[in-house]
Amino acid sequence: MTRALHFLPMVEAFLRRIDHVDPLIHSYITLVAEQARAAARQAEAEIMAGGWRGPLRIGVCRTEYWSHAEPGMREAMATAERLLRAAGAKVEAVELGPELAGLNDLKEIVMRVEGRVAFLDLERSKADLLSPGIVKRMHRAQQLGQAALRDALDGAAVARIASDELAGGYDALLTPAANGEAPLGLASTGDPIFTGMWTLLHAPCVTVPGLFGPAGLPIGLQLVAPRYRDAQLLAVAEIFGTLLASGGARR
Repeated sequence: MTRALHFLPMVEAFLRRIDHVDPLIHSYITLVAEQARAAARQAEAEIMAGGWRGPLRIGVCRTEYWSHAEPGMREAMATAERLLRAAGAKVEAVELGPELAGLNDLKEIVMRVEGRVAFLDLERSKADLLSPGIVKRMHRAQQLGQAALRDALDGAAVARIASDELAGGYDALLTPAANGEAPLGLASTGDPIFTGMWTLLHAPCVTVPGLFGPAGLPIGLQLVAPRYRDAQLLAVAEIFGTLLASGGARR
């Protein structure tokens, strides 16, 4: 399976997708395309030269928000662990230390204060076009102030160092991507409690499909790596996706 991987075409596919979508959503500040290509070439050359790195090392990180996980997500995580172990991966539980506690609280402060700045012009010129949720967040942001934003950004900077050290001991961390299966309808995209913390940490993330919940809707499992390990994470995600597909997880 390892020799069948081709990292560069995979990276190129993601870069094409970014070129297509990012002009609309502006998610990337700096796109380091050549760096990504170089890392992909290096990884593929090492493997083709016989640089076997042993079995995958996966850290299962349920996070402090595990109590929010629905039965479908709990079953999906257990299924993924079973499939990984059966395939020979080294799997172990990972606990987030105190320096990585309360990350969603910090994320909320950053989103509210910086989001208010981003939407301020629209609020003043076309307030009727803003959703009630955004307006509510902007009003709450007024009560926080710049000192709260500074403290939240400082806390996030310290947490990123701890996160890199923790995730660096594994090929990837396995963590929930949502509370459970996708919600019905278009009214909501679901609770971001399991994803917002990794965004705050600037960690590369890939949500891998393949499992389904009680209603037959998809459940995504998330792989996370240290900062700037994007190519490594994509390679692990391809292996993991193949494993989920071969596990016959569809209900």
